[in-house]
Amino acid sequence: MELPLFPLQTVLYPGLPIPLHVFEDRYRQMFKRILATERRFGVVAIVKGRDVDAGATYHPVGCLAEVAEVDRHADGRLDVVARGRSRFRIDGVTQAAPYIVAEVSELPEATGEAAEQRTVKAGRLFTRYVATLLRMAGYRVVEVPVVHRARRFGDSKFGLGRAGRGFHDLLVVRWMQRRALRYTIDRDE
Repeated sequence: MELPLFPLQTVLYPGLPIPLHVFEDRYRQMFKRILATERRFGVVAIVKGRDVDAGATYHPVGCLAEVAEVDRHADGRLDVVARGRSRFRIDGVTQAAPYIVAEVSELPEATGEAAEQRTVKAGRLFTRYVATLLRMAGYRVVEVPVVHRARRFGDSKFGLGRAGRGFHDLLVVRWMQRRALRYTIDRDE
């Protein structure tokens, strides 16, 4: 498939949003084409140089982006929010100016073995990472422990025991809400 490319100093991943401020004429032209057609374009990370450099090099793998929101300014600039959809490989450039257009092939996404367990672990690590960043920025992070009860093999998720635990959890949540126990982030002065 043929796709206009937006080279950036960042990487876009499938499923994640990316805000863009489009102000250069060539990218205004590119987005005029994108918005008139399928609202899709490719984001590729710059390896060396800048997108305005003639000798800039790009990663051979990028992410297909789909435009979700567009705000137009009176002077022609655009504020765009796009969301990553899938990865692609650049097969060849079909147009180099005023903006890059390339022939690309979508790359299959394989989940692999133990993907769910790795996702849970990645989520926990990301939560720790965000908390560390907040602490480094001078914020105080208060963590509230949550008890997770894993379902045992053979238990019905609709059984009375589960309903009782659910009712108990509801009472605990109501008790916490009445006492206004919430996550708080305070800036240390």
